[in-house]
Amino acid sequence: MNMLVYIDPTLAQIWTLGVGLLGGALVGLAHFGLLRWNTRLFAAGSAFAAAGLMIARLALVVVVFLALVQIVAGALIAGLIGLSLSRRIVLRRIGRTP
Repeated sequence: MNMLVYIDPTLAQIWTLGVGLLGGALVGLAHFGLLRWNTRLFAAGSAFAAAGLMIARLALVVVVFLALVQIVAGALIAGLIGLSLSRRIVLRRIGRTP
């Protein structure tokens, strides 16, 4: 007996966009949060540590967005929106608005 689970296409699209939005927001919070630390390292003269953190930060963003694009293009777009929203959150949290 073949038991296939039926998932409504609309529900699957909402799920995919939600995963993309959440993934982009989480990676954005990490990216922009670590960016502040990264600038402090550069200002303190720890160029080697700052460069390593910068590479790790950017690699994290690239890996997450490569994973999102493997799901579907809509997840990638939702991830970019999540990243943008997290930027606003971090900027407001540190007291600077664009």
